[in-house]
Amino acid sequence: MRRRFKYLCRSSVRIPGRALLRLSAVKLLIVICGLFISVKISAETVLPIVNIEMQPETVAVGEKATLRVSIFVPTWFSSPPLFPSLELVNTITRLPPDSSYPSSLKVDGETWSGIIREYEVYPLVGARFSFPEQTISAKYADPETNTPVEIEVVIPSIELMANVPKGAEQLTPYIGGTALKLDQRVEGDSLNMKVGDALVVSYTATLDGMPSIFLPPLYRDSPQAGVSSYVAEPMFSDQQSSIRTEKVTFVFERGGDIEIPGISLQWWNSQSEKIESASTDSIQLTVESGPFEKPGKLTVSALNKIGDWKLWVVCGFFLLMLGLLTTWKWPQYQRYRQKNRSLFLGSEEYAYIQLQGAIKSGELDDIYRALLGWRRKLVQSPEIYELVQGLICNTKSPNFYLKQISAGLYSENSEEIDLAIMAKTLNQTRLELLNAQSIQPEPFPDLNP
Repeated sequence: MRRRFKYLCRSSVRIPGRALLRLSAVKLLIVICGLFISVKISAETVLPIVNIEMQPETVAVGEKATLRVSIFVPTWFSSPPLFPSLELVNTITRLPPDSSYPSSLKVDGETWSGIIREYEVYPLVGARFSFPEQTISAKYADPETNTPVEIEVVIPSIELMANVPKGAEQLTPYIGGTALKLDQRVEGDSLNMKVGDALVVSYTATLDGMPSIFLPPLYRDSPQAGVSSYVAEPMFSDQQSSIRTEKVTFVFERGGDIEIPGISLQWWNSQSEKIESASTDSIQLTVESGPFEKPGKLTVSALNKIGDWKLWVVCGFFLLMLGLLTTWKWPQYQRYRQKNRSLFLGSEEYAYIQLQGAIKSGELDDIYRALLGWRRKLVQSPEIYELVQGLICNTKSPNFYLKQISAGLYSENSEEIDLAIMAKTLNQTRLELLNAQSIQPEPFPDLNP
């Protein structure tokens, strides 16, 4: 028995080699599967959680809806997550002060860290708005290794419904809220106004319920005789209430009793659900007339309106000096002009212009007289007389045409004169004489035809 027991013990301890390999393979497969399952479970566990909500889901046009997006991770954020802008057409989406703040969430008994981002959404028209799916980029610490893990998580889509309250359809533009107040403030002394003075009035609208950009222009220009208004750029403020401020400068061009009308707005009271009106009183003024104010005259106030009156005084002084200078120099200028004209009328150039005009007319009598007058002015001094005589003898010069015209006037046997060739030839002769010497010609003795 003892030997058999030993054999049994010995046989139970011994395991063949193939069986041992099969056992090792099974154990390795079990270990790998366990690791895979644990990794998968770990990956599913550390995936961030994203929530989105809209409060309220239905609002009136111009009223605020709060869109809240939150993201939670099992450890902590290595860097702030990158949220999208979530802007849509026909809406105003903006971030209020302290729009992002930390939060926490219990997940399977563990506390997850989170960050919440709030958006303020203001619809501009009545419609259904759908915010599409977008992503958040987040980086947080891995629960096992604490190494940074970067991931993008999808934000689910969400909708917002905006409409104009029933009964407020007639408001153009639509202004809604819980309270609206209009105020006006006069800057300066409105009791002692004179013609040419200016008065500044500040108009302010304060609204609870909509951003200040929804408030329309407060002052509407109403034409008044003798009053000009200038509106400055409006100022906006959005803190506890929405505020629009306008400054208007009034310039008075005439005296008398003047009324500056007040301002008014119609708006929708979202608490009482009805249309209400807000307005300010008109401003009554008495403007003292100026000592030189007369209808149709240029007054000091008109000068102030056009520009600085000192500039006009300087311009008037320069105009006066220009008039005096012109009066003083005018006779001298007239004498100088008359002298130059006399010199021109007695010049060779003027005589030649007269000759060209006579040739164009075709009248032989006029051509003959003009040719005589031009010939008298061709020679300036006896030194060039021989030069001129040479040109006269060798070309169809003034003498040639004088004889030809005389024959045509006083003789029956005369040749026909080509006036075009005559004008061209005389022009060539004149150029040769002027190029030979700059002269103011001296007259030839008159020829007896």
